[in-house]
Amino acid sequence: MAVRKDRSRSTAPRRRRWYAGTGLVATAFTLVTGVAPTSHATVIWQGGNTLPGIGTCPNGAINWHSDATYGNVPRFTVNEVTDGNSERCEMAVARRSLTDGMTVYIGWKSRVTAPTTNTWNYILQLKSHGTNVANHPLTLGVGGGNLTLRNDEDINGTQVGRTVWSTPLRQGQWFSMMLKIRYSEDRTVGYVQVWYNGAWQTLANGTTVHYGQTWDGEENNVHWGIYRRSSVNGTQTHDLYHPRIATTWQEAIP
Repeated sequence: MAVRKDRSRSTAPRRRRWYAGTGLVATAFTLVTGVAPTSHATVIWQGGNTLPGIGTCPNGAINWHSDATYGNVPRFTVNEVTDGNSERCEMAVARRSLTDGMTVYIGWKSRVTAPTTNTWNYILQLKSHGTNVANHPLTLGVGGGNLTLRNDEDINGTQVGRTVWSTPLRQGQWFSMMLKIRYSEDRTVGYVQVWYNGAWQTLANGTTVHYGQTWDGEENNVHWGIYRRSSVNGTQTHDLYHPRIATTWQEAIP
């Protein structure tokens, strides 16, 4: 799979403290023609130094895990259950942090150990709330031994999915992700771009930009963790480092 390197910033691992903050200033750049650059970067949301509540984790636990490279990181664990349609352990960005029409960068690092399965098994959801057809317009899943970004859209009242990008999942190894997203219900306006381990990716459509519906319902937010079909058997873990949503690539890079 061809990639395009972005050499503007080192992708070597860096130890960074999680802290609450906004209004940071950096130089922005643009990768899609017609999206104006800005000189002011804003961190919209970032992970803090407290764990999310257990209400988002009915089928497992969220605990601090001591990592040799990144220190204490949240570890999401899901255990097998025998009833229900799904198994879940997630954290969510505060509701109403994002709005239709925004362009944002979402960056983080993950390490996943998961049973191999061909059914849905998500470690990231861009989730819609309220009346909607596209329940989660963008998801990052680990089914079939691959890491796959998928775009679900409202096509004439039916949720229809397309693969945006995919690469083999390296079980138990850290990887970094960056998504540039223009939120829109219009399939010709909304888009996503992908960086994987610092490399700008060529997507399933043969270009570096996937256009599609990226927003549905009254509000949308971001979920990290594990959300999988209950037919997936076995314990699964997802370690998460430095999740952040910002208005520039530089401020969102993990």
